[in-house]
Amino acid sequence: IINSFENHFHRFGRSVSVETDMGTNFTAAKQTLQQQNENEVMIDKDDMKQITQTLKSAGVALIQRAAKSPWIQGSVERANSLVKRIFPEKRLTIFQTVNLIEYIQFIINQRPIGTSNV
Repeated sequence: IINSFENHFHRFGRSVSVETDMGTNFTAAKQTLQQQNENEVMIDKDDMKQITQTLKSAGVALIQRAAKSPWIQGSVERANSLVKRIFPEKRLTIFQTVNLIEYIQFIINQRPIGTSNV
């Protein structure tokens, strides 16, 4: 999970905060790791404390919200709804998704920032 955060930070820049409800992304990572090594528990209770401390030492706040409670985390739900409206209805491959995200970033970064006195 830490490697995934670092990969994201290297690609898109360091986040100030990360909000999570410990939902499907973390659950899927846990299940995948446990399937790879069935005899050993790969993620335990203390791992989230370690992830939180590692992110905190890097200047990133990990904000954990209640799972399955969208009314508590309005900002996250609003961001999710915007992303769902931006992306097409059809399923995209991972490469198409990354390409679309990078194209959106390119368009956003083309806009002028601030005022010009020219």
